[in-house]
Amino acid sequence: MPIQDWASGWAKRNGCASAATVIYQNGDVTGEAWSNCTDGADVILYTIQDKGHSWPGSDMPPDITTKDINTTDVIWEFFADHPLP
Repeated sequence: MPIQDWASGWAKRNGCASAATVIYQNGDVTGEAWSNCTDGADVILYTIQDKGHSWPGSDMPPDITTKDINTTDVIWEFFADHPLP
Protein backbone atom coordinates (compact mmCIF):
# COMPACT_ATOMS: atom_id res chain seq x y z
CA MET A 1 0.00 0.00 0.00
CA PRO A 2 1.43 3.41 -0.92
CA ILE A 3 2.18 5.59 2.11
CA GLN A 4 -0.16 8.32 0.82
CA ASP A 5 -3.06 5.83 0.86
CA TRP A 6 -2.08 4.64 4.33
CA ALA A 7 -2.06 8.20 5.73
CA SER A 8 -5.31 9.04 3.95
CA GLY A 9 -6.89 5.94 5.49
CA TRP A 10 -5.85 7.04 8.97
CA ALA A 11 -7.25 10.50 8.26
CA LYS A 12 -10.58 8.97 7.30
CA ARG A 13 -10.64 6.79 10.44
CA ASN A 14 -9.79 9.87 12.53
CA GLY A 15 -12.65 11.86 11.00
CA CYS A 16 -10.34 14.44 9.39
CA ALA A 17 -11.07 16.87 6.58
CA SER A 18 -11.32 15.06 3.26
CA ALA A 19 -8.18 16.46 1.65
CA ALA A 20 -4.65 17.00 2.88
CA THR A 21 -3.05 20.42 2.72
CA VAL A 22 0.66 21.04 2.18
CA ILE A 23 2.16 22.37 5.40
CA TYR A 24 5.84 22.12 4.47
CA GLN A 25 7.73 22.24 1.19
CA ASN A 26 11.49 22.49 1.01
CA GLY A 27 13.63 20.83 -1.64
CA ASP A 28 13.13 17.05 -1.46
CA VAL A 29 10.66 17.23 1.45
CA THR A 30 6.89 17.69 1.41
CA GLY A 31 4.75 17.74 4.55
CA GLU A 32 1.01 17.20 4.30
CA ALA A 33 -1.63 17.40 7.03
CA TRP A 34 -5.18 16.22 7.38
CA SER A 35 -6.74 18.46 10.01
CA ASN A 36 -10.00 19.21 11.83
CA CYS A 37 -10.03 15.60 13.04
CA THR A 38 -12.06 14.09 15.85
CA ASP A 39 -10.46 14.73 19.25
CA GLY A 40 -7.62 16.66 17.59
CA ALA A 41 -6.19 13.46 16.07
CA ASP A 42 -4.67 15.17 13.03
CA VAL A 43 -2.57 13.14 10.59
CA ILE A 44 0.72 14.52 9.27
CA LEU A 45 2.85 12.88 6.59
CA TYR A 46 6.33 13.96 5.50
CA THR A 47 7.66 12.46 2.28
CA ILE A 48 11.25 12.70 1.07
CA GLN A 49 11.96 12.09 -2.61
CA ASP A 50 14.85 9.99 -3.89
CA LYS A 51 16.82 9.49 -0.66
CA GLY A 52 17.82 6.43 1.33
CA HIS A 53 16.74 5.21 4.73
CA SER A 54 18.38 7.68 7.07
CA TRP A 55 17.79 10.33 9.72
CA PRO A 56 17.06 13.54 7.76
CA GLY A 57 19.13 16.43 9.01
CA SER A 58 21.98 14.16 10.13
CA ASP A 59 25.58 14.22 8.92
CA MET A 60 25.16 11.32 6.48
CA PRO A 61 26.26 11.69 2.84
CA PRO A 62 23.90 13.88 0.76
CA ASP A 63 23.04 11.06 -1.64
CA ILE A 64 21.56 9.13 1.32
CA THR A 65 19.83 11.84 3.34
CA THR A 66 18.55 15.39 3.07
CA LYS A 67 19.17 18.59 4.98
CA ASP A 68 15.84 20.01 3.77
CA ILE A 69 14.25 19.06 7.11
CA ASN A 70 15.54 18.25 10.57
CA THR A 71 13.84 15.12 11.88
CA THR A 72 14.85 15.80 15.48
CA ASP A 73 13.11 19.20 15.39
CA VAL A 74 9.94 17.72 13.83
CA ILE A 75 9.71 14.97 16.45
CA TRP A 76 10.40 17.40 19.29
CA GLU A 77 7.62 19.67 18.00
CA PHE A 78 5.23 16.68 17.87
CA PHE A 79 5.89 15.73 21.49
CA ALA A 80 5.69 19.37 22.63
CA ASP A 81 2.26 19.63 20.96
CA HIS A 82 1.06 16.29 22.41
CA PRO A 83 2.14 16.10 26.07
CA LEU A 84 1.04 13.23 28.27
CA PRO A 85 -1.79 14.09 30.66
